[in-house]
Amino acid sequence: MPTLLETVKCPPIADAAVLFKSLETFREQGGKGDVYVRGQPDADWGLVPSIGRRRVYHYGPKVIEEFSLMQESDLLDRFRRYAYAIVGRELTLWETIFLARHHNLPVRLLDWTSNPLVALFFAVECHRFVEKDGAVWVIRRKADRKNDIRVLEGNGKPLDIKGVRMIYPVFASPRLVVQSGCFTIHGYPWMDLSRLDSHEHGQADMDIESLRKLTVPREYKMDLLKYLMRAGINSRTLFPDLDGLAKGLWQLEVIRD
Repeated sequence: MPTLLETVKCPPIADAAVLFKSLETFREQGGKGDVYVRGQPDADWGLVPSIGRRRVYHYGPKVIEEFSLMQESDLLDRFRRYAYAIVGRELTLWETIFLARHHNLPVRLLDWTSNPLVALFFAVECHRFVEKDGAVWVIRRKADRKNDIRVLEGNGKPLDIKGVRMIYPVFASPRLVVQSGCFTIHGYPWMDLSRLDSHEHGQADMDIESLRKLTVPREYKMDLLKYLMRAGINSRTLFPDLDGLAKGLWQLEVIRD
């Protein structure tokens, strides 16, 4: 069966110039839809939203578990109820899922960005995967925007969305602004997007036209991270809060040494 993932041989991302050239080639070879990118520190990972990933617990005997649809619904409902005391009002359903994702509650969203350097940062930044090749995933959305989900108008409920759709969020967090963030929302978040049949969903339920994977070899990760630090792409600037400030400062100190 044909998949969204293109079987195209791409040059390894050794520097930012190669990344930009690869993205330009991707644009020229396809349609007119907008292009978005996502960085992951391990090239072996697929594209599975956090609610659909297998989770390993090491308390006592190792347990591997996946969240169910019912658990996802319950988690979001509880998040929305408890958040009332913190934000002082009832969140909309869309605000709930965006803020839940921002605060690392497992949801059916995948983060993407229009900024290639932001994606590259997430492909090289995590020190726990320094021995792994990273990846920058690239998607092209369909140019036809007549069926866009407009969250400010309350279009649909997040858990009722079918297929794979592009979502342009309420910018409920400064992180979304500085990271030029958007999302895909997945009607069945337990399916790896890179393995999805390109004809799996009807025209109205699939916003993604094509998908490509660019590999970031592990031997280039440190040089790329240094380049991004000099370009002002780091934890301090991408996570504009005290956590991001602290992480950015210690990362810079380690790299300087």
